[in-house]
Amino acid sequence: MIRMKRQMARIALIFVLLAAAAPAAMACGYTFDVSLVAKFVDVGRSIDNTFGFEDWYVWIYRVDVVKGETNHALSNWVLQLPDCYIASKDLFKEIEASAGGGIFGDKVRIYNTEGVVDDSNLDDMSGLKWEWQETCWFKDELDQRKEYDYFWFSVPTDMDIDGDWGVKAGQEEVYGDVEVPDCPGCENSGTPEPVSSALFIIGLGGLGLWKKKRSVQ
Repeated sequence: MIRMKRQMARIALIFVLLAAAAPAAMACGYTFDVSLVAKFVDVGRSIDNTFGFEDWYVWIYRVDVVKGETNHALSNWVLQLPDCYIASKDLFKEIEASAGGGIFGDKVRIYNTEGVVDDSNLDDMSGLKWEWQETCWFKDELDQRKEYDYFWFSVPTDMDIDGDWGVKAGQEEVYGDVEVPDCPGCENSGTPEPVSSALFIIGLGGLGLWKKKRSVQ
């Protein structure tokens, strides 16, 4: 429990630093974009050797509302994961349990997170799904340009491969590609070994500024 609280505090600090450079939202034609923004060691699962894996990492993604013609609020979105995760039911459940989203974006939004197989709403994609939930206290949707939310989960690798994402917005569907976790133990030419948590946090302010400059105005 203490390790989990420390990890959530670490995630919260990352999002505070990333949000510092975020401009105000704009009301114009819009669509969605998904990017991988950070990875860092999941200390608790690594120490516990969860499912026999010594090295677990938290992967953090960002969904941005950018200029486009979708013009419907985000209903849900799926990050497709490799088949090796889907085939291992217990490992897939652990990844699902580690996932979260919302609360650290430009506004507080609530999402239900679940693992899905062959999601019929999004081109039969399999992976992690985040679905926006309206509550009595939090009713804001992701529906204005320059709004954003962060989403995260843990997997036993820091190596990435090219993957896909899909967003359901009203009756519209939006698709794109992004780095996703490789299968555990696979060697490839993906992102290098992450820096230590201390060095990583120092660089987050610059990462937030770079992300905003890169975003479509």
